[in-house]
Amino acid sequence: MSYPVYSVRVAQGHAGSSMSYVVPAGYRFVLRFATAFNGSALLAEDFDIVEHASLITVWQVLVPPSNSAFFDGRVVFDEGTQVDFNASADIDFTASGYLLTLP
Repeated sequence: MSYPVYSVRVAQGHAGSSMSYVVPAGYRFVLRFATAFNGSALLAEDFDIVEHASLITVWQVLVPPSNSAFFDGRVVFDEGTQVDFNASADIDFTASGYLLTLP
């Protein structure tokens, strides 16, 4: 018996990169987990997740030097929504969640 796979990684970036994810037509995306690792041994660095059109910040964190921060929750984005992931100079990040079909 096979089971449908709902989990999807929507973002992954290295050292200061930024990227966007657009929820595909016919789907709803639930952001479930994100990590941000600060590779700097000296400075705290920023990481944020923003809903693009409304400029609503979903999660923003100042990561201490040589440390990690974790988002563990549920934020729902409708089809067509663009989600931006923005990292400072020394932040590596990933984000994942569930991609669910609309009724």
